[in-house]
Amino acid sequence: VNSFKKEKRKSERTSSSTLKRKSFLICKEDNANVKDMTNIQEINNNFHEYTRACMEIIAKMEIPNESTLTKLFVTLPFENKIGFGEGKKRLAIFDLDETLIHCELKEIDSAQKKIKIKMSASLEKTIGLNIRPNFKKSILKIKEKYHVVMFTASLQKYADAVMNEIDPTGSLFEYRLYRNNCTQIKVENQIYYIKDLRVFKNISLDDIVIIDNSVLSFAFHLDNGIPILPYYSGSDEKEMKC
Repeated sequence: VNSFKKEKRKSERTSSSTLKRKSFLICKEDNANVKDMTNIQEINNNFHEYTRACMEIIAKMEIPNESTLTKLFVTLPFENKIGFGEGKKRLAIFDLDETLIHCELKEIDSAQKKIKIKMSASLEKTIGLNIRPNFKKSILKIKEKYHVVMFTASLQKYADAVMNEIDPTGSLFEYRLYRNNCTQIKVENQIYYIKDLRVFKNISLDDIVIIDNSVLSFAFHLDNGIPILPYYSGSDEKEMKC
């Protein structure tokens, strides 16, 4: 995090065209392609350059009026237990792709696991799945102080297949949110999926934190965000070690 802050203070800027090349993936729901169902981000190990480019895009965004979010409002079944005080916990939101896992579409045989994604009633596709080291132990530790939910910009059929693999009993994450819960924002003819925390209408922003590898995801609530380095593969990664 300290490294992130230092880089953020640098005067060097990166053009928005760089972000477009790095690909904060904008997906087409009618395309029967697994990649189009995900929110895979090809940052190519240049996280700080990518983040600076994201900040340029964010500066051009207009935050929608809360009245336009009515159809996106979410009522968590445990929201009366969220807050500060006896018997209450705050809310921790985790991204999926490149935060908890990486979906491997090219070198599937080299992935930690293989899972099937149901594309349609008659079509399944196999993907590789790399799971971030230490994530389960970290989530269990975080759950001592927070209610934990997963919020992804990916489509539900893909996200559920992944979540059913990494959290089959639902003991880690108490709720799941997907692309249909995101706000779509257009900047320079590109659409971005933003996780607008105001969708949790009955929960104070003071009680919410979001962990995501892309600051674009929490563009409207930077003070609530904890950026995490993107994960692609490997067992010696320590970003979530507790």
